[in-house]
Amino acid sequence: MKTPFFSKRILKAGCVLLGAVLLFCAVFPSAQAGNAPSLRSLIEETFDAKLSHKAFFEEDDAGSSVCDWIALAMGRYGIVYENSERKYYYDAPLTQYADAAEKYLREFYESSGVSSGVKLTDYFRTAIALTALGRDVSDIIRAASLNNPKSVSKLAVLTVSYGLVCLELTGVEEDEETVHTRREFIERLVSLRHDDGGWSLTPGESDVDVTSMVLQGLAPFYRKGSFGVEPVVEKALAFLSTRQRSSGDFVSYGTFNAESTAQVIVALTQLGIDVLSDSRFIKENGNALDGLLLYRLEDGSFTHSFTSDPENTSAVPGSYNYLATDQAAYALVALWRQQAGLRPLYDMCPDITGISKNTSDTIINRMIELIRMIVLSIASKFSFIK
Repeated sequence: MKTPFFSKRILKAGCVLLGAVLLFCAVFPSAQAGNAPSLRSLIEETFDAKLSHKAFFEEDDAGSSVCDWIALAMGRYGIVYENSERKYYYDAPLTQYADAAEKYLREFYESSGVSSGVKLTDYFRTAIALTALGRDVSDIIRAASLNNPKSVSKLAVLTVSYGLVCLELTGVEEDEETVHTRREFIERLVSLRHDDGGWSLTPGESDVDVTSMVLQGLAPFYRKGSFGVEPVVEKALAFLSTRQRSSGDFVSYGTFNAESTAQVIVALTQLGIDVLSDSRFIKENGNALDGLLLYRLEDGSFTHSFTSDPENTSAVPGSYNYLATDQAAYALVALWRQQAGLRPLYDMCPDITGISKNTSDTIINRMIELIRMIVLSIASKFSFIK
């Protein structure tokens, strides 16, 4: 049976229209940023709850875990344009915080250097927050990682992983003065892996939190297909899948908790895995987002767990926990960025590549007008379209 001529024309016109729409979406992924209202509401309610429990900006807390993680979340809840201009979607004293945190970090570096007695992960944590707020501390990152005189074989697993995160997000390159390379950092992580495919802080059984944080460090190389990390990552993902219960949340050392679930979400988004659709992380009664929201309290903050945790005795079951709230906040931001078509949490390149803020609105309007014209043109070809 032959296809009627007018049907072929409709099919052809439809393909043209679909192609235009797809082109529009591909060129302007940031236009999707407002299409996740439920996630945006969750994020902003979490921020509000955080501030109701503790003021975000207190100078004495700058450069500490008390505020660095929430600063990261707030900083990445927005868009960075090609001209490096930043648009934040939440009103907070981010500039004041960045000033205080950078002052603290540089003074700490000048007084302590990168000796073996210094916790390098403190450098990396604060550097991540500062980079999210547009500050350049790549000189400290280089000194603490590639140019650190300490042997990589002596560095702890999370120090190495967050070192890799910082190297990639600041764009620090290896040169003739480099003492260590990225390959050495990756090989160190692989050497610390357990037989089950995961990692932990101590010998023995792997831990969900640590495994997820290591995957965040390996993620850029997984996405680029470099250094042969793919099989390592895939085995670790299989391990994580086994630690997810039917409700979507994750267990760490026998306790189901918010932070473990948050870290898995960050890891998956960094790896380019869709948290909401990947079958490995969708269980009978929910996905990882559903699991995280189990720990959300009425005011929008998060509790660590609803049961006593022998590994975290300071956390009161069912009550507000600052670290759970902070980690949930940046996990929600990471997921929002993924679903909005923006760059991952730790990929801090401009979100609109090759297009400045000043021209994007004009071009988008032109694309919309072009699509409208195509639709009208198609309609005019057929007398049965009124």
